[in-house]
Amino acid sequence: MMAVSRSMTTQTSDEEGSAKIYIEPVPASRPRVPRFGRPFYVGRYKEFRQELELAVADVPPWLPDGPVHVQVMFICKKPKKPTNPYPKGDIDNYIKAIWDGLNGKWGFKDDRQIVSVEAEKRYAKIEEEPHILILVWRKHDHKEGSG
Repeated sequence: MMAVSRSMTTQTSDEEGSAKIYIEPVPASRPRVPRFGRPFYVGRYKEFRQELELAVADVPPWLPDGPVHVQVMFICKKPKKPTNPYPKGDIDNYIKAIWDGLNGKWGFKDDRQIVSVEAEKRYAKIEEEPHILILVWRKHDHKEGSG
C-alpha cells in the first residue's frame, strides 16, 4: 500500500507549467478485460490512479493549446535489497500512467498534444520521498506534419 501522502504542487505561466506530485510512482499495468463489462485495473496501479486523481483534483487545471514538450522524472522508493541499480518497470509504462492520470486535467487537454518527451526514473536518495516531477511547455517551433 502506498504510504506517501497525496498532494500536488504546481507553478504555471502562459508558456510553461511544473508540477510535483507526492505519490510513489507506479508503472501502468494492463487492464483486466472481463468477458462482459468494462476493463478494470487491480493492485498497485489501481491505487496509484485513485491517488493521482485525488491529487490532481486539488489544483487548478492548466491546459495549454497546441503542441507541448514534457519532461518527467520518476523518483521511486528504493527497496531494502534492490536487484537492479534502477527501478523495476519499463519507463514507457511509468509515462503511460502519468498520461492517463493527467489527460484533460493538467498539462495537456489530450495526450495527442505531446510531441516530444524526456523521461528519467531513479531511486529516491536518503531523506528524499518518492514523487513525480513534471515540466510541460508549449512547443512553438513544432511544424504540423513534420517528423
